[in-house]
Amino acid sequence: MKSAEILLNDAKIELTNVSNVSSETIDQFMKADTLFFDTETTGFSPWKNEIALIQLYDRDSKKCLLARVPENWTPDTWLIDLFSKSKTFVGHNISSFDIPFIAVAGVPWEKSKYFDTVSEKLFVLQVAEVMFQNLYVHLFEDVQVTR
Repeated sequence: MKSAEILLNDAKIELTNVSNVSSETIDQFMKADTLFFDTETTGFSPWKNEIALIQLYDRDSKKCLLARVPENWTPDTWLIDLFSKSKTFVGHNISSFDIPFIAVAGVPWEKSKYFDTVSEKLFVLQVAEVMFQNLYVHLFEDVQVTR
């Protein structure tokens, strides 16, 4: 496993405004099959609040984008094109938070696939809960409760 210092030195981080992303970064993201995705917002409601920052990361190229989003933003063509491709976007709570924000902003998200780490964890917990209930029933099926 690489140390944090080596990982940071290898990282290619671009800090910019969402409308000024370099063509090199856009090209790399367009080539990627899977991107890690996150947003920072001005609040919790996609209908009342706005996206303030978009973060994308490509593990293969180690390209990382931190892009500031201006108020009253209209999505840039490159971002619309990116989400229109058949890609996989990975993120934490993207299905109930980030996707609604980009959808309300006007980014067509339907063609891509999403892996939400929260949903996956919830799924695992739900499976564990069912397994526990089945185990409980099995262990105590012969126990008679009397009053």
